[in-house]
Amino acid sequence: MVSPVATGKRLIQLLPKVYFWNTVLCSVERIMGGFLLGALAGTTMAVLAYRYRKIEELCCPMVCVMKSTPVASVIILLLMWMSSRNLSVGIVFLMIFPILYTNVLEGLQQMNPKLAELAEVFELPKWVRVRWLAIPQLLPYVRAGCVLGIGLAWKAGTAAEVIGISGGTIGEKLYQAKIYLETADLLAWTTMILVMSYLFEKLFLGMLDMAGERLKRIQISDSGKTDEVKNVPAKEQQDIILTHLSKSYGEHCVIQDLSQIFPRGQTTCIMAPSGAGKTTLLRLLMGLEVPNSGRITGMDGRKKSAVFQEQIFGEDLSVYANIRIVRKRKLFEPEKQEYEKIKTELEAVGLLGCMDQKVKELSFGMRQRVALVRAFYADWDVLFLDEPFRGLDKSTRELVMEYTKRKCSGKQVLFITHDVEEKKLVIGK
Repeated sequence: MVSPVATGKRLIQLLPKVYFWNTVLCSVERIMGGFLLGALAGTTMAVLAYRYRKIEELCCPMVCVMKSTPVASVIILLLMWMSSRNLSVGIVFLMIFPILYTNVLEGLQQMNPKLAELAEVFELPKWVRVRWLAIPQLLPYVRAGCVLGIGLAWKAGTAAEVIGISGGTIGEKLYQAKIYLETADLLAWTTMILVMSYLFEKLFLGMLDMAGERLKRIQISDSGKTDEVKNVPAKEQQDIILTHLSKSYGEHCVIQDLSQIFPRGQTTCIMAPSGAGKTTLLRLLMGLEVPNSGRITGMDGRKKSAVFQEQIFGEDLSVYANIRIVRKRKLFEPEKQEYEKIKTELEAVGLLGCMDQKVKELSFGMRQRVALVRAFYADWDVLFLDEPFRGLDKSTRELVMEYTKRKCSGKQVLFITHDVEEKKLVIGK
């Protein structure tokens, strides 16, 4: 049995040789090429399967077969259909595809549906939804798939090179070492496989992490394409009219035959016992629910903003990014002016200094204030506030309510609360 010292000496002897690096590069090209093709195809098919049920039904048995079939059997089958030169590319592709497909599909299915509601209310462009809401949620699943996939790619790819005796590859050298009983060479090449697998895993995951962090940030600068500011006339305010509105969930009737007028240019306070349907009413007005009967008029074409009953954020995004995206309409825009504007708004509610913190690092009360600043920062005609002062201590609550009263003056706002004092302080009656 060859000792580790002998193996190390043999590896050192091989390192200066040109054919050694040509062999390594040949295997790297084929194995990592198969990995990238499999990852790209798996991710693409997962997105299509998520959007179209028929594609998921079509892919399900195929992926199950690909995951269950032994690697050796797949290699032998592929040898019947393709040359040994491309065998490692094919086998790696078939090993990686189901891993990335399964992981990405799982990530898509586990995405927070509340973020989709946020995007709907604030009318975020699709590219904003993908970059700042979807990708941060998917990256952990993609990363986990790549961690598993890179190691498997080198194992399966090298096995294909050995069985197919692919010329000029590490697998061929392993086969020759076995034929001529050159144990030191066998272990030296095996060590190189382990080193390359480790290096490529660190390199690829490092690049993935860097790209992920970059995609989560909004770069603060004065550069960017700016358009001439156009004077857009303000949307004419109008009453919101509910006519015989009803909403049920199964046998449970939440709202029944409700007729109501919410006057233009006023803050209307909605107070009722828990379970009376206050939040459901706001969801109907925001278009997140469809009534069973009745009609809502006065909302068509009007821009909406909201503080939701639940705290909805991109958890891995900064406070600034979570607020900024509700008015982000172009990929390249100067950000410095917006940064300073949002900084001023946060200072007004006692949050100076948390601009660049991730939202998941904040307390409940701090997150509630961020949600309020985001709601006022958006471009809106109608504002919905669902218990916006929860979780705030007395002094902070008074500060935030004064801020809210100032921002709501002369505008159409629907405000849910259980506290009479909040109503008096915000509405003034």
